[in-house]
Amino acid sequence: IPCHLLSLFTWNELEAMVCGRGMSLREVDLLEKMTSYSGHRKTDPHIINFWKMLRSRFDEEERAKFLTFVWGRSRLPTSAADFSSRFTLS
Repeated sequence: IPCHLLSLFTWNELEAMVCGRGMSLREVDLLEKMTSYSGHRKTDPHIINFWKMLRSRFDEEERAKFLTFVWGRSRLPTSAADFSSRFTLS
């Protein structure tokens, strides 16, 4: 993109176009794959409900806000190999 066209967008708009606005369902799947459970099992009813709620009741922006609240970041690494630590539910 030519630099003179960048002035047509705010930094928020440009960031959204480049990085997206939130956390997709594919990223929820990745987060679930990279989650450890402390004192719980993946098959516990409340854990199943947690993932169900995150997928069905939250929109992409709300999922990003959740991620910021619990992990201090609004985006996930792009692949499992890029995770420096696992997400833990305790």
